[in-house]
Amino acid sequence: MRSRLRKHTAAQPWWLGYLDTGFSNVVFDDAPRTELYAEWDYVLVEAGPDHAETWRGLNEKGYLPDLIFPADRS
Repeated sequence: MRSRLRKHTAAQPWWLGYLDTGFSNVVFDDAPRTELYAEWDYVLVEAGPDHAETWRGLNEKGYLPDLIFPADRS
């Protein structure tokens, strides 16, 4: 995963988003939430591709965040 992210984008920070369902791990429990899409609450964190695979424990979706996109939105 990390190698694919690096291969297809310039070196830059990423936005990682974790949907607050009350059941899945949002990684930072005390972080402020942001409403996206259908008024769903997300925790958004600016980080790198290395963090995308390592911050969340394994759940029904795997290890990845619910949203991931480069800071330049490419």
